[in-house]
Amino acid sequence: MSFSRGSEWRKWDLHVHTPYSYLNNQFGNDFDDYVKQLFLNAISHQIAVIGVTDYFSIEGYKKIRKEYLDNDIKLKSLFTDEQINQIKTIKIIPNIEFRLNKIVVTNRVNFHVIFSDEVLIEDIEENFLHELEFIYEGNPQNSDEKWKLKRLNIENLGKKLIAEQPELGENPLFVGLKCAVVDDTQVLDILNNKQSKFKNKYLVVVPADEDLSAINWKSQDHNVRKVILQKADMLFASNSKTIKWGLGEFNETIDDYIKEFKSVKVCIWGSDAHGYDNLFKPANNRFTWIKANPTFEGLKQVINEPKDRVYIGEIPSKLRLVNSNKDKFIEKIEINKISTSQLADKWFENTNPIPLNSDLIAIIGNKGNGKSALADIIALSGNVKLPAGDWFSFLNKKRFKDNKSLATNFESKLTWMNHTGEAVNLNASTPEASIEKVKYLPQKYIEKICSEDEYNSFQDEINTVVFSHIKQEDRLEKHNLKDLIRIKTEVVSNERENLLKDLKQLLQDNEDLKIKYSATEQKKLENLLAEKNQQIVDHNQNKQLIVEVKDPTTSEEVQGEIKIKFEESKKILTQIDDLQKELITIQNLLNSESIKKNTIEVVAGEIDILYSQFSKSMEEKQSKLRDCGLEIDISKVFEIHYEKSILAEELEKIKKLISNNNVLKEKKTQEVYTLSESRTKLDSELSEPQREYQDYLEKIKLWEVKYIELIVDKTVIEKEIDFSKTELPTKLSEYETRKIDLIAEIYNTYNKELEIFKELYSSVLEFVSQEKEKLGSESFINFTTQIIIDKKILINSLVAFFDGRRQQFQDADLKELVAKYSDDTRLDNVKEMFTELIDLIEKDKRPLNQQFRDGKQLIDFYLELFGLKYLKVEYDILFGGKNVRQLSPGERGALLIIFYLLIDKGDIPLIIDQPEDNLDNESVFEYLVPYIKQAKQRRQIIIVTHNPNIAVVADAEQIIYTELDKANGNQIKYITGAIEDKQINKEIVKVLEGTMPAFDNRTIKYYRD
Repeated sequence: MSFSRGSEWRKWDLHVHTPYSYLNNQFGNDFDDYVKQLFLNAISHQIAVIGVTDYFSIEGYKKIRKEYLDNDIKLKSLFTDEQINQIKTIKIIPNIEFRLNKIVVTNRVNFHVIFSDEVLIEDIEENFLHELEFIYEGNPQNSDEKWKLKRLNIENLGKKLIAEQPELGENPLFVGLKCAVVDDTQVLDILNNKQSKFKNKYLVVVPADEDLSAINWKSQDHNVRKVILQKADMLFASNSKTIKWGLGEFNETIDDYIKEFKSVKVCIWGSDAHGYDNLFKPANNRFTWIKANPTFEGLKQVINEPKDRVYIGEIPSKLRLVNSNKDKFIEKIEINKISTSQLADKWFENTNPIPLNSDLIAIIGNKGNGKSALADIIALSGNVKLPAGDWFSFLNKKRFKDNKSLATNFESKLTWMNHTGEAVNLNASTPEASIEKVKYLPQKYIEKICSEDEYNSFQDEINTVVFSHIKQEDRLEKHNLKDLIRIKTEVVSNERENLLKDLKQLLQDNEDLKIKYSATEQKKLENLLAEKNQQIVDHNQNKQLIVEVKDPTTSEEVQGEIKIKFEESKKILTQIDDLQKELITIQNLLNSESIKKNTIEVVAGEIDILYSQFSKSMEEKQSKLRDCGLEIDISKVFEIHYEKSILAEELEKIKKLISNNNVLKEKKTQEVYTLSESRTKLDSELSEPQREYQDYLEKIKLWEVKYIELIVDKTVIEKEIDFSKTELPTKLSEYETRKIDLIAEIYNTYNKELEIFKELYSSVLEFVSQEKEKLGSESFINFTTQIIIDKKILINSLVAFFDGRRQQFQDADLKELVAKYSDDTRLDNVKEMFTELIDLIEKDKRPLNQQFRDGKQLIDFYLELFGLKYLKVEYDILFGGKNVRQLSPGERGALLIIFYLLIDKGDIPLIIDQPEDNLDNESVFEYLVPYIKQAKQRRQIIIVTHNPNIAVVADAEQIIYTELDKANGNQIKYITGAIEDKQINKEIVKVLEGTMPAFDNRTIKYYRD
């Protein structure tokens, strides 16, 4: 019988007795009824393999085989044709149960030998059972009398014992079977001495009724027990702790267990049925499920994979997964030449449908024999979505999709386990609107995105896997990790932008202050003060040059009308002086109020803009709430009270005050003009001495005005100098403190972002931790979420400011310095980097801005440096102790494959083309194989490999061997089956010829004739 789908989960019951088990026969003596019940129950319970069991004999097995299964007439008398067809698929193998001449504690040890059904019944009887001996009786001073293990001899033993002890019973055969014992050493010696008949065709199974993990191995009979277990290939046990004990899980290492007990002991179980009531009904539904061909070779394969190929319980988890997700597992693929094809070459012509296993499928074959062809076709048929490009190895424009359009002559069809599927022409492309039903990692695509120039593409692939672990409700209706990160970090990003604006303003204010009070400017102030002092000295001297003129009105000669006019002129001059003082006050008021007016207008305009932006933002937030079904009035959550009338009222007051003072100014100016006219007229009527006196008064007045101006100017300069000496250091210190605080606040936004990243990645971290625990290894993949310095961004942003002809540093020195600090992104370390960078750039004391390109500003440079824009929160993967950016393209390829195997939560079939190309044999065995074995528990895995080591050590459930027959019209042939299938084994060895596996021998799972 062919099992082309490979190893599949099936129910086995290797411990079912027949009516010939005389010690406990509850079936009765109607063998026809027994056979009928046996097979109908096997069909009902979907049993694939039955271990037909009897004590010390294979009588029941022999009768079923020879008188029923090999007798179609007999079968037809008991079963329908449909039932017979089902019976023909059930494998029966002989299980002989012995009672040994050893007692542990108070129990006699039972010992099972299960034979291959290929061993002749006659050989089991004549060359094994009949050569075994049991002790008939002992003799003083003589050897024990031993008889051959034959039914007649056992019956005679019973007769003798009944004669000696009548209370034993009346049935000689029953008593003989109950009391006869054999020696396990003799059992194994006979089997080993007849290798031509029995080699590799039997298994020893020892029942373990107790919890072996709780056994006291220091007891008196501990070595008896241990020797028996050492000889066992398997155990009959269903206790969960005994199962773990048999796998060596209670020992520190598996090697420690094997050293003591010689081999891992896989546990199987059976119904141990002696009657119809418990036929194929083990207690607590502890069915034995074995993932193998329903053959003896399949049973032997279990020894190589004891943990993954046997399950005792109601149903294996993978089988339950497949049954509940039939649309996610491919049942078969068909490739056919279309009916209208005129192509002479065969290629896929007459290719039988290829059934596909639900676990791990390995496509093997020599180079150029169609391995990748099958992978490409499955991927195309499954609507694989890859970026634009010719990624397929076989279905590309240089090969099967060439100008001859070979691909148009063929079509393929995937049939899923839910029996859906549709045909696809091999020349077609995946429709844009189709749903991707398989994930494909072709070798060309892996090489491309893992190159040095494609880091972002590589990161996108990683992010896709990470995103699959974020709960649906936490994705906020986003379809990729990038969009989700953007919306989750939006508030932090806005906060950072506002802080950057504050920092820029602070840097500008600080720089303005430094420029205003630079050493050069302070020298200018000191020179200006000296000049102003000299001007005052000179002005005082100028006063001495004014010739004093006496008031002529004091003279008695000036009398009458002339004196009156002179007094009137003096009075007008005083009035003009008072009016000018008033005009100065009015002008100062107008200046002050105009500034207030402008400030209110600017502030009101800015508030209008802010209010408009706020209102728009609130509308957007209201819309967000409504879009997700939240009827929350945003104005009740957050509201700004904008009383614009307060500013408007104050503005009107100021405008009115300005208007009134402008009227008053005009009036006072007119009065000055009128008075000046009157004074001019009066002065014209005065005598020469009176006019000279008036001129003198005017000169004194002008001198005083000029003196006041000089004193005021001097006071302003002195204040500036005093500020630079007393208050400037404090002010600059305040700016520096605020700058440091702002940098810390900006840095803290990255910490906030870091926490968001940790939250987003927490699910994948938890998953990886669990998977590592399942693997029983820390593995060489680890994960870290951290703040990093993007050296490229930092260096490029700084270098962009400098003119190569002016800069006083080497770019290489800058890169070296940044590299020195790039691994430590603590704030203190970053601050040290600031200082050293500026020192490096200004090492010859040439100011920074003198090294800049034309148009570059110092403030922008400082903002690049202090604004921390080159910091990034990054989720990094450590692979072999190196982060992703440090990995070679080959290492990235290996990481990507392992990432999809270990972490990807996708449940559609995963196809990987030649995953071993990026790893050496040791890494393949240590890392890739465990991840493959773990991944196949969750999804269907298809691996194309030119090295069957992968298939063998990863325990592929199905091998597909491909071969291209160029002489026969380029026909591609496929041979499929399980590793334990002899033909598949030959094909594996054929591909490996001359390059046998470099892995540990105990993992090898093929057989040689």
